Amino acid sequence: MVLNEHLFNKHPIYLPPVIARFKLSAYSYITEKTIENNVYLISASVNESNEVIACKSVEQAIFDNTKIVYSSSGKPEAIIVYKGTRSMAIRILPPSTVCKQANTSQYKDLATLEINLSRCEDFLRESRKSKIFSYIEKSRTICKWIYNPFIKRAFPNILERSKKYYEAAQEKMKKEEERQSILKNREIHFKAPSYIRSEAKPRVDDRKGYKEVKDRFTQQDEQIRDSYGNRWIQCEICGKIERESCFACYGGENHINLGTCKDCSGWRKK
Repeated sequence: MVLNEHLFNKHPIYLPPVIARFKLSAYSYITEKTIENNVYLISASVNESNEVIACKSVEQAIFDNTKIVYSSSGKPEAIIVYKGTRSMAIRILPPSTVCKQANTSQYKDLATLEINLSRCEDFLRESRKSKIFSYIEKSRTICKWIYNPFIKRAFPNILERSKKYYEAAQEKMKKEEERQSILKNREIHFKAPSYIRSEAKPRVDDRKGYKEVKDRFTQQDEQIRDSYGNRWIQCEICGKIERESCFACYGGENHINLGTCKDCSGWRKK
């Protein structure tokens, strides 16, 4: 009744912006059938981005007429306000001591504004009407849209953005898959059989190289090389670490420094 009196006496009320928020995805795009479930109405200004569209700007409104509508049990449900030929509903979220109401919902098919007074119990009880009127008029944080048809103005733009983003992302992923396939094919080396292997003692640089790399086989993202530029591989079967020339095959995705040595591959004559 206090709010209705405030509005009926031509005092303004804050109407927050109508902003459509949605999610762009690389794996699916929004369609006309799914847009209602994928677009969210928010009432606070946010930074512009590809996933936010402002449908209506901020304003203060004074209405021509107002009335409280009641349920069949006599409970006040909303205030209907009129501006020319247009109308909208205002619903209050009261303190829990007044009504155990967790949230508000859209009133019929009207644009519906929520005024959240759930934390104003002491203020409402202790303040005069003039102070309450001033609070309602100037406060912005208590007002948010539950529903506003202006959000549908953004639907064509959202559909276009979603489809373009999806198509561009799919094309990018396709190119990346092709690139990874090429890299993988380049990385896997299949060596020709070699039946003769030198049993000579390793060169000095091989011994030093082994000491440099032996503790580095904890990752499979980068090639392991010693300070001489020699590449080292670890056998997945026997576990020994040797130069790449001692391996029958090695490399590949998540196995860049792993392979099968010639001894374990059965290529070496006994």
